[in-house]
Amino acid sequence: ADDSNFIKLTNKDAGTVNEVWGLGFSTESSGTDYLGAYVHALGNYASNFNTSLVFGTRPTSSGAPAERMRITSDGQVGIGTASPSTLLHLDGTTNHTYLTIEANSGVGNAIKFVGSNTWTLGNDTASGVGDNNFALLDGSDIRVTVDTSGNVGIGDTNPQHPLKVHLTNGEIAMFGSNNMNSPGNYAGIGLGQVIANGTT
Repeated sequence: ADDSNFIKLTNKDAGTVNEVWGLGFSTESSGTDYLGAYVHALGNYASNFNTSLVFGTRPTSSGAPAERMRITSDGQVGIGTASPSTLLHLDGTTNHTYLTIEANSGVGNAIKFVGSNTWTLGNDTASGVGDNNFALLDGSDIRVTVDTSGNVGIGDTNPQHPLKVHLTNGEIAMFGSNNMNSPGNYAGIGLGQVIANGTT
C-alpha cells in the first residue's frame, strides 16, 4: 500500500526487537491518569522489520491494561494468546472458551468448511435446515439433522424418533467393526435390503 495515504505514527528511534508505538486511551481522575485501552504496533526492527498489531483493555480501575488480541506480522489472529498458531486462535486459559454465533429466529447461523468440497455445520436455514435445528451438510445436501427434541436423522430432515436412518436404493446401515466398508466376513448388524447369492 502507498503509505502516503495514511495518517501515520512514526517511531524515529527504531532499533530494537520489541519496539512499541501506538495509541492510548486514558481517563484522568483526581489527578491520576488511568490508561484504559491501547492499540500499538510491535516491531522487530533489529533485523527484518516485521510488525504485529496489539490491542489491550483495562479490566478494573485497580488493574493494569492487558493485551486481549494480537494480529501477528504474518496475519494470524490471537484472542487470549500472543502466539497464535492458526489463522484464528482462541485461548481461554483462565476462563471457559466459547465461540458464539448468534442470529435471529429464522436466520441461519453456521460454520462453513470450504475446500474441494463445502461442508456446513449449524443451522443453515438458507439450505433447508429447519429453524432451530442443527445439521451437517455436504454442499447443499443435509446429511445429519438434530432437532430441538434431540432426535437425530441421518438422511432424514424431520426425525420423529431418537434415531432415524433413511436409506434408499437398497443401501444398508451397518453397525460393527473390522473394516465394514470392505467385502468379507465380519460381525455386525445390517439394517436394510440385504442381497446374498442373488436373493433378497
